[in-house]
Amino acid sequence: MIAIASQTAPHHLGLQTGPSWSSFEELRVKHSEKLGQIQPGTFGTLKVKQRHFVIVDHSDFARFEEVMQQIQSMLDGLELVQHAARVAETHADESTITMLRATLQNATKTVGNFVSHNLAPFAIEKTAESS
Repeated sequence: MIAIASQTAPHHLGLQTGPSWSSFEELRVKHSEKLGQIQPGTFGTLKVKQRHFVIVDHSDFARFEEVMQQIQSMLDGLELVQHAARVAETHADESTITMLRATLQNATKTVGNFVSHNLAPFAIEKTAESS
């Protein structure tokens, strides 16, 4: 069995559970004080009727936006790799193969950077059962 150990920190994706409110009225009373409990690295939840809302600090939201942009960049890169591979199937000349190699190297570097910067707080550990 493999266990994933998370070291939650505010500058990483993992957030810790913060305050929770079961109604808007509960949050509204002394809202400034209550919202002040949501610090970077934590999130609050608000339940209004059948809907749940997550409230995060702006710095955490900005981090999520940055990660989503990086993911979109990786998807664009993978699409380029796919296109280069299709071209290489049809035109297997030296320059096409060179282009495919360069595209793969760039995509591999991009994914590697993403993993090292965003998934570093998650360590994969082997348990005794997996040995």
